[in-house]
Amino acid sequence: MANTKPKHGGKREGAGRPPRPELKAKPIWCGQMQDWERDLIITELTPEERYEALMKAVREKQNDQ
Repeated sequence: MANTKPKHGGKREGAGRPPRPELKAKPIWCGQMQDWERDLIITELTPEERYEALMKAVREKQNDQ
């Protein structure tokens, strides 16, 4: 009597939601912008310029509240 689990139930083949094909959140940059805008920022700005732009957006957001 080693196996006392019922023989029915459990995960069926093909049941459930398929895995998400992409990340739920964007890995770089916060805020609402289109993918082409984000790509432009990542390819054209240096890391220091991106950081400064992000901090500027944070300060503006804080001032709005």
